[in-house]
Amino acid sequence: MVTVKALSFLGALISLKECSRSPEGCSRSKSGLRPSKAPAAVTIKEITQEELHPNGRPVKKFVLWFEETPRGVILTPPLAHQIAEILGDDTAGWKEHKITLYPEPMNVAGRPCVAIRARGVL
Repeated sequence: MVTVKALSFLGALISLKECSRSPEGCSRSKSGLRPSKAPAAVTIKEITQEELHPNGRPVKKFVLWFEETPRGVILTPPLAHQIAEILGDDTAGWKEHKITLYPEPMNVAGRPCVAIRARGVL
């Protein structure tokens, strides 16, 4: 069982990117995050820990996988806390629940980027 408090202590974060499942684990492509402008209702399939390679160094991150798409989203502490407010702290209970993911424009270190946020299904 993984709790949201445990997810908060994952160490250094990489920028929010979608990742696609491959035999080698979770890989990031140059295209990175391609959010639609509209929110998307998704059903949580599972949460796995994947090895990513930002800047050539292996980093383990938790990734949310969904029934509706083969792509996953890195579960950052802010996203984990938003989902926990909706579904509770125990990530084992998140499976098969629907949430709405939406893009939120923001600036990080003076550079524009898009964060993935969550809310309950409307």
